[in-house]
Amino acid sequence: MDTIAASSHKILHLVRHAEGMHNLESDKSRDPLTSFEFLDAQLSSLGRLQVVAERKHVRETGLLDEVEVVIVSPMTRTLETAVGMFGGKEQADALDVSSCQDSNVNSNQTSAIFNSRPPIVAYELCRERMGILECDKRTNISQYRSRFPTTTKFKLGQLSSSNGYGRGKKRR
Repeated sequence: MDTIAASSHKILHLVRHAEGMHNLESDKSRDPLTSFEFLDAQLSSLGRLQVVAERKHVRETGLLDEVEVVIVSPMTRTLETAVGMFGGKEQADALDVSSCQDSNVNSNQTSAIFNSRPPIVAYELCRERMGILECDKRTNISQYRSRFPTTTKFKLGQLSSSNGYGRGKKRR
C-alpha cells in the first residue's frame, strides 16, 4: 500500500460547542429556546468547565501542536469554546475560563497550555442553522470583534456584518 506524505492531506477534527445556557434551560423546557434572554447564548458554568477539561486534553495529547487553524461559527458559545480551547491565556482569562480550571493544574501549567495557539476563523457558513429560535440567532459581528479583538478573524461570506437574523439569504 502506498504511503501518503503528511503534507498532502489534512485531518479534520470536529468539535461541538460546550454546554450553553440555552442547552441547560432547554433540558427543563422548550420555551427558553424562543426567549430573547437566550439570544446567542453564552456558555454555562458547566460549559466553561468542559472547555477547561478539553483545553487540558488538547494540550496533553499534543493535538494543540498539530492544529493549523480553528474554524468556528460566529456564535458566542462557539467562539467561547474555541478561544477557551485554542486561544491564548489572555483571551481565556477574559472569558473567565481559567478561573474554572481544575485544581490539579497550577499557574505554570496554565501558561504552558497557551504557549502555542492556532488562528481562529469565524465563518458564517459554519452555523448549524439560521432559524427562528432565539438561541440560533447571533449578535452583531462588531460585538464579537470587541470581545475577541486579537483572537478571531471573521469571514462573513455573502452575509453582512449584521446579526444574521432570518432563515438565510435567498438564492437568485
